[in-house]
Amino acid sequence: MSDAGHGAGRRPGAFRRWLGRRTLRGRLIAGLLALLAVACAAIGLVTYVGLRHGLMSQLGSSTAIPAVGFSVWIEALTQVGRGPAANGLSGSAT
Repeated sequence: MSDAGHGAGRRPGAFRRWLGRRTLRGRLIAGLLALLAVACAAIGLVTYVGLRHGLMSQLGSSTAIPAVGFSVWIEALTQVGRGPAANGLSGSAT
């Protein structure tokens, strides 16, 4: 064996030796644990993205309704003479 491939070939050999010392049962359990970790991460990511999208769209629709209702309420109070415009608080110069 030459010294040129010694640095690059050393890592896979060490990994194979380490892996070779493990039993089949240990390797299967480690593989299942790795697969479980990847599946949990994927499920968590999909849940986060889905909930974030749903809650943000729900927030957008729920804040639009009070804004419209508030402007109608201010308009009604102004017509009665009790709103901000009646007290001189409107932004327009009259």
